[in-house]
Amino acid sequence: MSEKPSGGDELGNEFRRLGENLRNLVDKAWNNEERVRLTEEIEASFSELGSALDDAVQKVVDHPETQRLKEEVDEFGERVRSGEFADQIKQEVLDVINQINERFENTNFNRSDEEKAD
Repeated sequence: MSEKPSGGDELGNEFRRLGENLRNLVDKAWNNEERVRLTEEIEASFSELGSALDDAVQKVVDHPETQRLKEEVDEFGERVRSGEFADQIKQEVLDVINQINERFENTNFNRSDEEKAD
């Protein structure tokens, strides 16, 4: 009588075969000329995109309007740091509050009954 392999050995052998088949499939797909060509095209396209973006950014940075805007932002930052901006805002707020107070004081709403009779 010939002995049959046990069920465990047969199952293990089938899993090994499956693993080899999957490895071969992945290996063939990975080394496929079409995949290699597509990968090279994608890498070249990303490189071109990067160069185009670098050029565009450099044009924006070098543009006179960008330089002017940068100078204005720097000047504004200096005004804020020096306190000049805070002093200017404080004065403008005081002026507005003063105008509001004057309007209230000049309306009948805020006058006493004696002042309204005059």
